[in-house]
Amino acid sequence: FTNNDVKGVEQFVDTVVMEFDPEWAMEIKESEFFPKALALINDDNSILPFFTYLNLIIEAIPPNFYFYYVGKAAA
Repeated sequence: FTNNDVKGVEQFVDTVVMEFDPEWAMEIKESEFFPKALALINDDNSILPFFTYLNLIIEAIPPNFYFYYVGKAAA
């Protein structure tokens, strides 16, 4: 986790994700859920940050990514 470092998460999206895929970074930043996710990350008394990270990761990975690697493993 980021130890409630919301600025670190924002910086990650602004730098790493922006360099990797600018369109994706803008989609994240413009999402109505991004501020809510940051608020949950900043909450000390909740397990929700873990689930928020997990949800963001699962939603962010394109479905064809899974099919590609499952196909490679099956071959």
